[in-house]
Amino acid sequence: MSTPQITIIMATYNRAHFIVATLQTIQNQSFVNWECLIIDDGGTDDTIEVITPILEEDPRFQFLQRPDSYKKGLPGCRNYGLDLAKGDCVIFFDDDDLVHPDNLKISLEVIETNKVDFCNYQKLSFFTESIPTMQNTAIEIINSLDRTNIELVITQKGKISSCTVLWAKKCFETIRFDETILYAEEWECYSRIISENFKGIIISNILYYNRKHYNS
Repeated sequence: MSTPQITIIMATYNRAHFIVATLQTIQNQSFVNWECLIIDDGGTDDTIEVITPILEEDPRFQFLQRPDSYKKGLPGCRNYGLDLAKGDCVIFFDDDDLVHPDNLKISLEVIETNKVDFCNYQKLSFFTESIPTMQNTAIEIINSLDRTNIELVITQKGKISSCTVLWAKKCFETIRFDETILYAEEWECYSRIISENFKGIIISNILYYNRKHYNS
């Protein structure tokens, strides 16, 4: 396989009942030059058994155990993935959500066309019993994001979250998630990235669907 242009990092913990649907939406991406690092955080269910057919069919997926040198939790798993990532860009997906088929294609086009460091798109929540209809729309830029308006991230008005940004990997050259933080670790990390004056574009397109369920 050629060197992937995008690395998808997915932490997982006891999501055997949802993760297959998530991986299938990644397989269905119109942009195909990616790798997906599935980082298991010490789960005890049958996740590996249910995803083995996908792992055997598609070598772009890798299933890895988080080493003890990284703390248990999302930040540790994501940092491990960042240290392994081969792509020029990185993105974080959760193990129970769904991804628009043009997610990677559109996000990468925004970065390359506008010569920025990241693309922030929108997400839509749905409940387990109501699978969303994924619409195709033209790219619509609604704002730029950099150090001058970082308050959009800090106050959460910019709607930036862990799974709604494609980043140039250089944004993480000297920055990692704080593994001592158990909540809002993405806002803390992303605020530090943007304070270093990396520049991004916010688009209105809904490219990610986060599933709401009893143990979200």
